[in-house]
Amino acid sequence: MKVFLKLSVGIVILSLLSACSSTKKSESFPRLSQLDVAAPKAQVKPHQAQYHGLTLTDNYHWLRDQDYPEVNDKPVLDYLNAENDYYGKFVAQHKPLIETLFEEFKGRVDETDTSVPWQKNGYEYRWYFQPGKEYRTWVRRKLDSDVEEVFLDENQLAQGHEYFSLGD
Repeated sequence: MKVFLKLSVGIVILSLLSACSSTKKSESFPRLSQLDVAAPKAQVKPHQAQYHGLTLTDNYHWLRDQDYPEVNDKPVLDYLNAENDYYGKFVAQHKPLIETLFEEFKGRVDETDTSVPWQKNGYEYRWYFQPGKEYRTWVRRKLDSDVEEVFLDENQLAQGHEYFSLGD
């Protein structure tokens, strides 16, 4: 949940930044200052490929490292590091605003959010967040019983990882 909140704050900051670049001044929001340096721009290197008789051009194909998921291509790493440095400099100057927004979002989120239960194959399933935890706990119980069992604890699976996402 914390990762989602930080992502939401980042989107709000980017939205505010784009709103600040318009010619109309808004008196209700403080102006965000842009960096004095230009954002890094990826080089255009046309690459053509043929698929099903169609020729497709991808000007940024060079950004796809052929060794993915292990990225070893120095030009790709240099560009990504430049993007990360630029973003880091922008965020650094707005750290107090980001922290304020993050705390505001966090204060409006129910830490004990739970799903609506659903039934399948003689069981009732649901998930819930435990206070202070970032990920869901999945539980089920037999329809003729009051005993609930945890069958998947995302918090346990996420231990030792910086980010965790459960797929389908």
